[in-house]
Amino acid sequence: MEMGADYCSLYDHPDKYVIADEGGNPYVDKDGGEVTKVYITKSSHWKLTNSTTMTFASKVKTIKKDEAILRKWTQMGKCPRDFDMFIHLRKEGRSLLTPIPGYSTHGDIYYLSPLDNWEHIWKQTRDL
Repeated sequence: MEMGADYCSLYDHPDKYVIADEGGNPYVDKDGGEVTKVYITKSSHWKLTNSTTMTFASKVKTIKKDEAILRKWTQMGKCPRDFDMFIHLRKEGRSLLTPIPGYSTHGDIYYLSPLDNWEHIWKQTRDL
């Protein structure tokens, strides 16, 4: 099944489950979830989401079309403003998919992708 998203990330950012007043995503409703559409493939669930970190994939032709937007939000200071970048892309009609649960995570323990036991995964793979 091809879902046709413009961008994809393997990271399910935990800010999608926390309201803005508690430090989460401003697009999360008061019940603690974002409004989205969920797809199922043979091996995973995928959801449309509004943003992710700078770890994502896309087709080269899409990146070329969106180059000005990508550069705008990654050259404004020391850190890229990835949230603002993806919101801007969304307003331009671009879509972003992430898996539920995530297949990757953030290095900061406060932003670990939910539902996976990342400590167990780390212990199993650290000596490979």
